[in-house]
Amino acid sequence: MDWDEYKRRCDTPGVLSRWMLERTAEVVDPVVAEHLLAATSGKPLPKPGGHKGGSDTDMFELHFDDAVADAVLAGVERAQAAGNQKMRGFVAAWREYRDAVSADLHGSTHPPMDRTPTLPYAPTVGKAPPAERS
Repeated sequence: MDWDEYKRRCDTPGVLSRWMLERTAEVVDPVVAEHLLAATSGKPLPKPGGHKGGSDTDMFELHFDDAVADAVLAGVERAQAAGNQKMRGFVAAWREYRDAVSADLHGSTHPPMDRTPTLPYAPTVGKAPPAERS
């Protein structure tokens, strides 16, 4: 992949770095964190020649549905409200992603994104997810 294509793809709301996904996983509900970490186990975008970043700079295309996108955003908003100021930029990035997913599901003109299945529970702000479900 050349630099122009790489930059274009990395500038879309649905492409985030391993570093950001892992930091986000630290502050969201465990079930939501599983989705984020599973995304990092996939194949990252190929880096263009001369890219100097390590694995933290691997970029991943995300394909979450509304429920996951909403739960991630709620988790980073909750962390920021609790005083984690590092989440400020994360809130903006995840809000942009959630809005892109919502637009895609509700009439956007861009091609649809593939998404992972919904969460096995309805996430709640400020509460831990339920114990394992059978």
